[in-house]
Amino acid sequence: MNQNSRTISAAVAVFLMLMFSPGGASAFDPAHLKTLKATNQCLECDLKKADLTGVNLSKANLYGAVLTGANLTGANLTGASLNRAVLYGTNLSGANLTGVDLFHSDLRRANLKSANLSRAVWIDGSLCAWGSVGFCR
Repeated sequence: MNQNSRTISAAVAVFLMLMFSPGGASAFDPAHLKTLKATNQCLECDLKKADLTGVNLSKANLYGAVLTGANLTGANLTGASLNRAVLYGTNLSGANLTGVDLFHSDLRRANLKSANLSRAVWIDGSLCAWGSVGFCR
């Protein structure tokens, strides 16, 4: 293998690593954020790394949305649908998730500290007890 081939192979490897690593290489799609703000829904949209601190997304439909690494600290998601959403590494600390649908969502490495999960539908379909904060009980 010559030097040029090794350089191309290394570049492809780095590109693939960035694209398929949690969080990916890019941030959210601004058009998707605009759609969410205008309609309170964004199905299977790309909101990776979006700063949604304190936003009111009550009853929003975010079915299948990719929110990897997004910041939803203190957000109001009461009654929202996050069914099949990718919330890997998402900051949901202090968020109001009362009655939210998280069925089949990816919550790995998500920060749920002080998040209100009362009556939320958990990732396995079970219902979180009233008063669940920080974790589903």
